[in-house]
Amino acid sequence: MNELRDQLPGIGSCTYLNYATSGTSILLDAAKKMAELSEQLKEPLPFHVKEWKKILEDARETVAYLISAKSSEIAFTTGTSHGLSLIANGIKWKKGDEVIFPSDEFPSNRYVWENLKEKGIFTRSIEPSLEIPFERQLEKVESQHIRLVSCSAISYRDGRRLNIKEIAKVCRKRGWLLAVDAIQALGAIPIDVREWDCDFLATGGQKWVFGPVATGFLYLREELIDDLYVSQVGWGSFESSFDYHKPLPEFAKGAKRFEPGYVNLPATAALAKSIEVMNKIGFEKIYNRIESLTERAMNEIGSSVITPKERGGIVTVGSAKASEIQKKLQDKNIIVTQRDDTIRVSMHASVLDSELDAFLKVYSNFK
Repeated sequence: MNELRDQLPGIGSCTYLNYATSGTSILLDAAKKMAELSEQLKEPLPFHVKEWKKILEDARETVAYLISAKSSEIAFTTGTSHGLSLIANGIKWKKGDEVIFPSDEFPSNRYVWENLKEKGIFTRSIEPSLEIPFERQLEKVESQHIRLVSCSAISYRDGRRLNIKEIAKVCRKRGWLLAVDAIQALGAIPIDVREWDCDFLATGGQKWVFGPVATGFLYLREELIDDLYVSQVGWGSFESSFDYHKPLPEFAKGAKRFEPGYVNLPATAALAKSIEVMNKIGFEKIYNRIESLTERAMNEIGSSVITPKERGGIVTVGSAKASEIQKKLQDKNIIVTQRDDTIRVSMHASVLDSELDAFLKVYSNFK
């Protein structure tokens, strides 16, 4: 997809098949936006604060539109871990409450819940199964104390795509909250929080939407915001944020209350610009290209593929020779991720067929 490759000046320096770790870079137009706003930092902040406020709210609209949320349901964060931590510390827990998640979740989506132990909150995990969907596993759970289910929309390990809509149905029936880690989904598959019916969604911007590192956002279902504890409070958390003499004013309406002060505007605006560029190219085209690449990879690799049919942009391959394969790939300047006896290939729409060919050629020598 040339429109996307043209926005990635460093893409030809290697064969990059590692988008589940990070994008190759931020997009050119995003870098220009970031540079433009950074240039303004050479002048006093009051010269630009009104303009910056509008840019921030426009960025909020941009990310909200991408996931079919309201802008008032979006708080900007430094990434997925930050967003999940705001949820973990925002829920008004009762001693004995439980959180449940797949056992192979990324550390961020385990540690934030396990860290609640001192508050009397317990965690339990479910061993994932490629034969039994997570929602069916949840239906069999017997507990009167589960308060929240947390899961990734797409697993960072094996690339499986969870059916968030069906998981939400189970949660609604059982009276559980649902939090989604969307870092491997945003920009790789369509996200519609209304259709998914999740309560919370946390994500970062540095992977599939080519945003800067340390950018991201948190979606909070509108009806729940007033019931959440605001764990990080500053002048920006409040409705009258420039009236510094009130003892404790009213919290800002919506999710903005979870932004205690200024966000990193140059980086946040760059994230929004990346999404705007991708939207102009056409997210449907991008999703279809990702689907085409992963389907081809799975078909040609064959039986050693661990990733199921329901997936995003990740294909994970099992091999006892994973270390040897990784070394050979590195020698050929082909960038993937190796963990234990697996090789993870993650391909964006910017990947060329010839780049996938290069990986398949190396891999075929180890079959």
